[in-house]
Amino acid sequence: MPPPGVTWRDWDDEKRWAFAVLPRNFQNLLGAGFTINDVTSSYTINYNCIAYAAKDETQPWWPMPLSSSARYYHWPVGLPREDPATIGNFLRAFRGLGFRQCKDGRHEEGYEKVAIYVSANDEPTHMARELGDGVWFSKLGDWQDIRQHSLDAVETVAYGQAKYFMRKHIEGITRWARLKGRLAMIFKRLREQPSLI
Repeated sequence: MPPPGVTWRDWDDEKRWAFAVLPRNFQNLLGAGFTINDVTSSYTINYNCIAYAAKDETQPWWPMPLSSSARYYHWPVGLPREDPATIGNFLRAFRGLGFRQCKDGRHEEGYEKVAIYVSANDEPTHMARELGDGVWFSKLGDWQDIRQHSLDAVETVAYGQAKYFMRKHIEGITRWARLKGRLAMIFKRLREQPSLI
């Protein structure tokens, strides 16, 4: 269902609309290589970016107190509902999904990652996910899901910047495969920066 006052004939029409509208709100998108084919889902209010990072496309996630919104937001049982949201609460929520905090958003073979964007006050604002292939995706508010070619592609005053990162093992990937991937990444960095040798 499109936003109020907008109609689309088909999926291609919706993608054209999103490609025209999203870069107006996320000024870094086009400079990061965003194309019409990077629009990956239809507009929906059924879930938000936090739910999308958690792979839950059935309900929006946010630790908002139940009494402060007419709209229901899921938050893991046992974690506080708070306003404003805190980074510690987000880290605990994703630890419950098997993620552990890591240094950065660089691709690591055998791991999927999430990035938590924060405001200047270090309050969570947005999340993106990387499913182990080095490509980041996120849901932009009630708008579409997109493939973003860099973490800074969706950085804005409202979304802040990607500052906290978490990773978890991809099931079915052996420790040996993860080690091979890690060694390949180290050798790649050494080739790119011979001064490290």
